[in-house]
Amino acid sequence: MSSMETKEFVLAGVVMKRLLSGRQTNGQFCLFENISGGNTKTPIHVLAEDDETI
Repeated sequence: MSSMETKEFVLAGVVMKRLLSGRQTNGQFCLFENISGGNTKTPIHVLAEDDETI
């Protein structure tokens, strides 16, 4: 995947666009841009093997 390719998908009504993948950052992080109509929430959750910042 080139650094300019993005992957876009919809999850729970939120458009998510991957800007950087783990492959591009040597497994260090992924970067997503999320766009919603403002009426969405991220439910409280725990990621067993990842850290997440919103």
